Amino acid sequence: MGLWEEFEKAVLRPLDPFAHGRRQLCEAREQQERYARELAAAQAALAAEVKAEKEKARENEKERRRKLREEYPCPPFLRYDGAETFAVVGASGVGKSSLINALLGQYVAETGCFETTELPPKMFQAKLKGASVQVADMAGGDTDKYKSEAYFRESGMRHFASVVVVAAGKPVELTLNTVRHLEKNDVPVTLVVNKMDDVVNGVFVTEGKSEEDAFAETITSYKEALKEVESKCPIFPISAVDVFNAKRGHSSNLDDCSLPEQDSNSINRYWNSFCERLEETAKAMARVRQEMKEAVAADHKKEQGKRFPRPPYLPDDGVPTIAIMGEFGDGKSTFVNTILGKEVSTWRDGETTVRPEIYEWEDVRLVLLPGECIANSKAEDYSRWGIHYYDSVLYLRSGVHNIDTSMKHLPQTDIPILMVLTKADSMVKPQIVQRNLTTEEVMMEWRGKYSKYNLPTYCISAVEVQEECGSLQAAGSRKTALNRPINKDWIPLLQAMKREAISWRKLVG
Repeated sequence: MGLWEEFEKAVLRPLDPFAHGRRQLCEAREQQERYARELAAAQAALAAEVKAEKEKARENEKERRRKLREEYPCPPFLRYDGAETFAVVGASGVGKSSLINALLGQYVAETGCFETTELPPKMFQAKLKGASVQVADMAGGDTDKYKSEAYFRESGMRHFASVVVVAAGKPVELTLNTVRHLEKNDVPVTLVVNKMDDVVNGVFVTEGKSEEDAFAETITSYKEALKEVESKCPIFPISAVDVFNAKRGHSSNLDDCSLPEQDSNSINRYWNSFCERLEETAKAMARVRQEMKEAVAADHKKEQGKRFPRPPYLPDDGVPTIAIMGEFGDGKSTFVNTILGKEVSTWRDGETTVRPEIYEWEDVRLVLLPGECIANSKAEDYSRWGIHYYDSVLYLRSGVHNIDTSMKHLPQTDIPILMVLTKADSMVKPQIVQRNLTTEEVMMEWRGKYSKYNLPTYCISAVEVQEECGSLQAAGSRKTALNRPINKDWIPLLQAMKREAISWRKLVG
């Protein structure tokens, strides 16, 4: 024992019996503070590690999407318009169109013994119990025009929310390759074995087996074939023709794609399970889409105030706000005038918008940005125009611009961007005469040139909309039905503008 300890024990402790306890308490407090500092440092390091992992995952996702756009560009016929899109694919003659007719309960897709579908596919609206989806009737993958090795690229199957692979008879290589390819790329897949009426009748006649045997053997054969390609894709043997006939037997329209209980037995026994699978997949994909959007919106909101000042001209009142931008002569003023139904923004040769113009349109706000914000700015300089405080961006492009050059000015932001190809009349009419193409073919080809940017793309002509409606005021009221093919994208565009802006505003608050 040292001198100090002896002195403390002999002299100090009797004078202050609590000194030793206070010293222990101080030591304990110092140790606790040290532990707290170490814990805070560990938590900060963990938070930094989590942030780095998230950033890395985000960059990896961006790189994956970039490669996806380069290797498998999104087809021009596919865009998200508020409903998930399912592709119905498979070899020619397996009954893809018959399946769509059965889903809708009416004859909408042409059927036949030979391939009846071409690209671009026809899109149909189908009602499930808990969701509304679009269904694309795709071309057969084994036709001369779409060989199986090019089928995935041409049809854009990687970009659909889900894919229904239709087969008939025995498993074939195209069916197995399609399922394997889609699952490998995390695309939800459902396998439908169609024409079970032919299978059942064949088993009855040739082998004398029961209907249950026919279904059991079909499911077993496909499970074994899928096992070879390491797939656990769900299998639904059905007869689309029988389902269609059963639905036609009901005088009243059915509320959704499923069959009434009295019709969902026998050869149609798996139909309602198939519809439930579609509904579950649609809801799951909608949740994934919403979660991704929420995550992006949360990050955007954090960075918004730190890096980008709000421009003084932009109100901060919670109203969903849409930026309309384009170069000189892209038709921004004509576009806004047509939406509002009155001439609020003047136009002439050259640039007419010299400062941001703000207009109220129903429950959203439109901000018309001057052409110089593109012509004289780099993509990273958009912060001075307050681009990060808008709820969506309409990026207007006319056919006079070089695509790759003009797309270099695309805003680098997380907010929704809609690509609007303006002055469609000046693009379509010469092509119809020179190349003997239809309006739909020219517009599809024009959209296809922008498909690698993977943005919802709309071809419009504000002048044609005014002309078909009869006046500028009538165009703004939207009471006139637009039947001209060149105006097909007008109403979907207006709906998408509002939907994207309002949904983003709800996310960022």
